[in-house]
Amino acid sequence: MNTTRPVITGQNSVVTTGHYLATSAGLKVVALGGNAIDAGVAAGFALAVLKPHENSLGGECPILIYSPLEKKVIAISGQGTAPKKATMEWFDEHKIDVIPGDGALPATVPGLFGAYCTALQKYGKLSLKEVMQPAIELAEKGFPVYPALRNCILTNEKKFQEEWPSTAEVFLPDGRVPEIGQMLCQPALVKTFRSLMEAEAKAEEAKLGREAAIQAAIDCFYGGEITRVLLEYAQNTPVKDVSGQFYTTLLEVSDFLSYRTKIEAPVHVNYKGYTVYKCGPWTQGPVFLQQLKLLEGFNLKEMSHNSAEYMHTLVECAKLAFCDREKYYGDPNFNEIPLDLLFSESYASEQRKTIDNKKANNSFRWETCANTGHTKYKTETACKTETAGKAETAGKAETTCITETTCITETSCKTETACEADTVYKGDTTHLDAIDADGWMISATPSGGWIPTSPIIPLLGFPLGTRAQMFNLENGHPNCLQPGKRPRTTLTPSIAFREGRPWMAFGTQGGDMQDQWTLQFFLNVVEFKMNLQEAIDAASFHTCHFPCSFYPHQVEDRIIFVEDEVEKASLMGLQNMGHKLYLLPSGSNGQVCAAAYHQHTGTLEGAASSKYDAQAYASGW
Repeated sequence: MNTTRPVITGQNSVVTTGHYLATSAGLKVVALGGNAIDAGVAAGFALAVLKPHENSLGGECPILIYSPLEKKVIAISGQGTAPKKATMEWFDEHKIDVIPGDGALPATVPGLFGAYCTALQKYGKLSLKEVMQPAIELAEKGFPVYPALRNCILTNEKKFQEEWPSTAEVFLPDGRVPEIGQMLCQPALVKTFRSLMEAEAKAEEAKLGREAAIQAAIDCFYGGEITRVLLEYAQNTPVKDVSGQFYTTLLEVSDFLSYRTKIEAPVHVNYKGYTVYKCGPWTQGPVFLQQLKLLEGFNLKEMSHNSAEYMHTLVECAKLAFCDREKYYGDPNFNEIPLDLLFSESYASEQRKTIDNKKANNSFRWETCANTGHTKYKTETACKTETAGKAETAGKAETTCITETTCITETSCKTETACEADTVYKGDTTHLDAIDADGWMISATPSGGWIPTSPIIPLLGFPLGTRAQMFNLENGHPNCLQPGKRPRTTLTPSIAFREGRPWMAFGTQGGDMQDQWTLQFFLNVVEFKMNLQEAIDAASFHTCHFPCSFYPHQVEDRIIFVEDEVEKASLMGLQNMGHKLYLLPSGSNGQVCAAAYHQHTGTLEGAASSKYDAQAYASGW
């Protein structure tokens, strides 16, 4: 199979991220003597500069780390918590039955900075100043604007100019949308980075030690000077959301002072000699593992790659697993989540019996099979091109009918600029992985704090996030809104072992689709023996036959979204089984990154997708 890029090979370290300059940032700190954790954190801070439409210091970042010293996988909860004022009663009094996807109300405590610093503090070798330096250079000297970022700025130009002058000042330099290749600087973000470094430096001067110095920067962000500046703006600046109403943030100083980044045990299952680790049910990560348990009962290799039977089987298993996500997942610090049951062979066996090998289950009714807690689900088909910088819901699309006598054509889709006025940017995400010769591994999925959903805080250079939109408003549900609780996020990094040995870190952007695209990548390697790049480049598909995690939580009923490289015979087979198809242009689905240890050669490997916005790259040393 021809690949879009070679598999990268190195002896000392491999880094793969959603932007080539972030990958370079990771390798720069390796050259300073850093390990894979240092590299990952440096790449993460760089991504917060390079991809402001996908993540920022106002967002969140679940992380998985393998420590060769402790010989175990660790999960770092980079998801911020709901404000103390964010109660069900507050939203009921204000007659809000679905938390909006933009504005000030869905802001949680930003979790990304604490997650990176905790990873660095506990498992890295370098100082915060050293790993932050590449990001500072990118923010201060600028980086070249690329098409996806420009498209995002162009789409939101009017809002920036008329409503959010602080964002316009940064992303509309000289009052205009920057051209592709134009250098974009972020001076306020530079000041934020430097103030955090200064907090570290003062602790170093007091000879408090490396960990205490990094903690000083954490304290500056959570309850210190950064919090003071953030709240002075956010509590006094009403922001209009999709409802047309203006609100200020519900966050208060106490929310930041009480916030702690948690180090947790991951969850995992075994699959045919492989062990896959994910963050807990405060993410959607366990849905990947539930799919593996279901698929364990099928001979996938015998079905052949991307055959109708194979695609049908994966989609039907996804429907079952995502139904359980809606019914059971939430912050386990607030509710007992029955993962032992959901991962059990007895449960998987019973679930498999509901799958018809020759017929799509299009009768799934979310209001009966899952206690969703959202009162305004919309059942509609939205064009999901996942093009970077565009809203995920970019206009309605019709499904494609495949016949033997007609060509397979894409259905038309409105452009972003033609969308209805109340379309909410659902943002996206990016990803990074790093491994080194000493056995350290990191997989992280940064997201949130998107420039189209909340205005930039003028003196800080980043916006607040909107992750609280993923809470539902039904008392008693595992994912219901509660003060101090983490919303169930879609962000889902992965680490896998092979035959009991650390093997691969991987992940992607893509909201609800992450644990379908990465599952297909994983199976491409494990079942069909593709190399990393072949597995990433292969045509992929997904279903959205479940409530979307993002406002307004619509259901894409019965449809499989398929990249148009899939053979016509497979598409016809799916259609004959009762699936509705929507064809996506080649290269639409995901931006999988992966880094792995090659068991036979002892070398390190990396690969990155050329799909999506084509900025992702792997590199090694």
